Amino acid sequence: MLMIERRGVQYWVEFLPTNDQFSAFALTSKSFLEIQSLTHFLRNTLQVPQEVIDKDLQNGFISLSPEQIERWPA
Repeated sequence: MLMIERRGVQYWVEFLPTNDQFSAFALTSKSFLEIQSLTHFLRNTLQVPQEVIDKDLQNGFISLSPEQIERWPA
């Protein structure tokens, strides 16, 4: 699961493992200066569908599949 938090002018994205997701590796947090960069990362890098981004971005949490987690850049 991703937690998305706005801190000042930046958006921070952190991976939070859930019980059904392995956490054998650490994924570094990422920051974005504007919402467009954040949505570009979610849509193009992690391949989160736009409908999910639109719906879940306001909540601050987005669930990820194992395949999407594997796309997280090192």
